[in-house]
Amino acid sequence: HQGSFPEKTFSLSGLPSIFGGIEGFNHYNAMNLLKGGIQHADKITTVSPSYSEEIRTPHYGQGLEMSLQYRGADLIGILNGIDENSWNPETDIVLKHTINPAEPGKGKRANKIALLQEMNLQFDEKTPVFGAVSRLYHQKGLDLLADSLPDLFATDRNFQFILLGSGDKNEENRFKKLAEKFPQNISVFIGFDDGLARRIFAGSDFFLMPSRFEPCGLAQQYAMRYGTIPVARKTGGLADTIVDLSSDQASTPNGFLFEECTSASLSEVINRALLLFNNANSFRQIRKNAIETSCSWDLAAKKYTEVYDWALREDLHG
Repeated sequence: HQGSFPEKTFSLSGLPSIFGGIEGFNHYNAMNLLKGGIQHADKITTVSPSYSEEIRTPHYGQGLEMSLQYRGADLIGILNGIDENSWNPETDIVLKHTINPAEPGKGKRANKIALLQEMNLQFDEKTPVFGAVSRLYHQKGLDLLADSLPDLFATDRNFQFILLGSGDKNEENRFKKLAEKFPQNISVFIGFDDGLARRIFAGSDFFLMPSRFEPCGLAQQYAMRYGTIPVARKTGGLADTIVDLSSDQASTPNGFLFEECTSASLSEVINRALLLFNNANSFRQIRKNAIETSCSWDLAAKKYTEVYDWALREDLHG
C-alpha cells in the first residue's frame, strides 16, 4: 500500500519537476507516493521504536529501506497506547466478573471458569489457559502454533487453548480440525466478537502472539491490562512492550518472548510459560507486573508533541 503508480502519473500530479527524480517520488521507474513522503517529510513517525529500526532493513523495508536509512535521523518510533477507560477490567460490562487490578486473583479465576464454560471446556485448577484473538494470516504466525499443538499434546503438556479469529480458510480449517482432534484442550470460534475477545483477555492465563512482524500490536496491551501474561515473538512493538522473564534488562519482566520464527521456538516458550504457571508465587508476580505495565496514550501523546515541536523548531531555523 505504498501508492505506487506508472511513472507518467507524476506529470498529472501538479508537483514541481524537482520532486520527480530518484530523490523524490521516483522509485524503480514508478511514482511512489510513500517514498516521496519519506524523502520530503520534516519528520517521520511509526508505531514503535523497534519497528522503526526493522523497516530500515531489506527484510522489513518493502523496498524503501534505503530511503528510511537515508532519513534515519528523522525517523522516530512511538508506541501506540490504548484507551484505558474503555479497556478497564473493573468496569467492563461484557465480563462475567470484574477484575480488581490490585488483587486480580479472584476475578481472574471467576472469568476463567466462565470463559471455559462459554467455550465448552472443563475447568481444572491446575490447567492453564492460553488465548489468542487474531486474524488468521501469515503475518500473525498462528500457523506456527497449529504446527506446535499436536506435538505439545503428544508429550502430555497440560493446557487449554482458546482461539477467536478468522482469515485464511486453510488456517481456519486447520484449527477447526485441531479442535475436533483435541476437544478437551482446544476450542475455536471462527469470526469476530468483541465481547468474546474481551472475555478471552480476562479469562486466559496467557495470551499468544507469535507474529512474524508486528509494527506495534494492541492485543498484548489489552491482555496485560486484563491480567493475562503475553507470550509473543520478539518483533516490533511486541519487543518494546514485553520484557521477557529471563531478560537481563533492569525493566520488570511481564511476559515471554521468543526470537526464531519457528514452531520449535514457539513450543519452547510455551513450555517456559507452563513452568511459570506451576510456580504459583512467580506466576502471580509476573501477572502483577503485566497489569501494572503502563499502556495509556498519555506517554505517546507527550512524545508526539515533542516530535512536532522538534519539527517546527527545525523548520523555523531553516
